[in-house]
Amino acid sequence: MKVVTVVGARPQFIKAVVVSKALAEQGNIVEVLVHTGQHFDKNMSDVFFAELGILPPAYNLGIGGKPHGAMTGEQLIEIERVLLQEKPDWVLVYGDTNSTLAGALAAAKLHIPVAHVEAGLRSFNRSMPEEINRVMTDHVSDLLFAPTVLAMRNLALEGIPPRRCFQVGDVMLDAARFFGELASQRSSILESLQLKAGSFILATVHRAENTDDPDRLQIILSALNIAGETLPVVWPVHPRTRKQIAAHHLAAHLGTGVRLVDPVGYLDMLMLERHAALIATDSGGVQKEAFFYRVPCVTLRAETEWLELVEAGWNRLAPPADSASVAAVILAALGTKGQAVEPYGDGHAGRRIAKMICDRRGQADAGDHQSYFSHAQALVEPGARIGERTRIWAFAHVLAGAKIGADCNICDHVFIENDVLVGDRVTIKCGVQLWDGLRIEDDVFIGPNATFTNDIFPRSKQYPEKFLQTHILAGASIGANATILAGVTIGEKAMVGAGAVVTKDVPAHAIVAGNPARIIRYEEH
Repeated sequence: MKVVTVVGARPQFIKAVVVSKALAEQGNIVEVLVHTGQHFDKNMSDVFFAELGILPPAYNLGIGGKPHGAMTGEQLIEIERVLLQEKPDWVLVYGDTNSTLAGALAAAKLHIPVAHVEAGLRSFNRSMPEEINRVMTDHVSDLLFAPTVLAMRNLALEGIPPRRCFQVGDVMLDAARFFGELASQRSSILESLQLKAGSFILATVHRAENTDDPDRLQIILSALNIAGETLPVVWPVHPRTRKQIAAHHLAAHLGTGVRLVDPVGYLDMLMLERHAALIATDSGGVQKEAFFYRVPCVTLRAETEWLELVEAGWNRLAPPADSASVAAVILAALGTKGQAVEPYGDGHAGRRIAKMICDRRGQADAGDHQSYFSHAQALVEPGARIGERTRIWAFAHVLAGAKIGADCNICDHVFIENDVLVGDRVTIKCGVQLWDGLRIEDDVFIGPNATFTNDIFPRSKQYPEKFLQTHILAGASIGANATILAGVTIGEKAMVGAGAVVTKDVPAHAIVAGNPARIIRYEEH
């Protein structure tokens, strides 16, 4: 099996290390690395191959430093030539650069399956070239490896078939763990720059929206200068940014509190990130690395692809509208901590990606023959077991551990947790949430907005090792808006009336109604 991997920008090199190692572990896979040359500065490219132990690329296209259209077009032409020569089973692309889009388009037009790592990210800002690249790449890819639940939801909302989409975790977490220890052993950047851990702000600025707009760039420089009066700012300057500072004579906006240094290698960058008091950046990857090391981050943009970090309090947005407001956000974030969350998986994303590619052996439509129906806007997470002919409708969300039988009907906006077992021929109407511990036997009907609980002390925030099990036995019916408390059993062919609140077991064939539910009669049988 042959895989052509297309990279061209700094973060892609790092992601490729993780997945390439995992592909090699699979055995019988030949990987051909194509470097487009999008990052054309030696310090921003060649250093990574040497430092991170990546084999030299089989092809170095040398296409960088051009306008977006010209760069993408030239890369597309040259990548197509490589693919025609190599005839790979898969083309593997990363992230959201021009190289990503060129590689994906070249493969798709040649009918070669495409796998996209870091699929489903959205800033919802179409003025960013990266947003265009990631959306178009996702829609021509055959395997979409999403890092988070939110990314999976974005793909579902755009109508991409769930059978192509897999939440695998974030390969950047794999890399941060793998190389973090290596950085501690090898990097001497703190000593060479005479920096004390926790006593400096780290800045990175490279996005075209910031560097190509002199007014925005001046605002960022002035804001960093203000922040530098409180804590020194260390800024490894991207070549594009340095060029723009010189072209627009902006260096005058920097004082002694802002220290410009040349671009650093990945291991040095990890050390700077890990030991910074705060990171101010417009980089998507650096935002995540800040979180991996639990360092507060300020994003110098109006939006971010990593909304979960904003929601958890680890990241703050500071659009460059005026220098005082940006500086205020930076200074306010110093010393803060966010919530204890783990949105990016367990650090084994690379292995999952390699296994899925290897299992398909070039079969782009290998997942197209699933035996159940899933609406384009439903989300069925990888690992969920769904029986034949079951139908899962729009905006339903089935977690990875759930088990659903055959011939079921799962209606709109149903949520099913991991430790849930659903039998055959079960109908679950709109708006129902099935929590861990629920056991539903065959031929059960659950009406709209019925409510189940699994925690008798839901506000205690003390979660049991295992939740109470609630059993709905074969042939039972539960009416709309009924509430079923944790740990009860609804007997065979019992009926729970609409709006009833069930606080204790319901015998077989009983019909109950009211709050609390009482037996009003038995069904004849």
